Amino acid sequence: MPKVFPGHRTVVSENPTTAPVLRCPTCDRVLDYVRSITSGVQPVERWDQFSCPLCGFYDYRHRTRKLRAVP
Repeated sequence: MPKVFPGHRTVVSENPTTAPVLRCPTCDRVLDYVRSITSGVQPVERWDQFSCPLCGFYDYRHRTRKLRAVP
């Protein structure tokens, strides 16, 4: 994962080994990894973005361990 500097946002589209395997809460399919976003604001936060071919896009926030639908 690239180094994160304070106040910067980094987007990575290659699947890091730490991306969780998640299932769609609507149709129970395995979600496809899209990209990771890290924010340089302290503490550094990370979101992984996933997609479901039937139901749309989801964000997974590592700090809260929550998956939410993205409109």
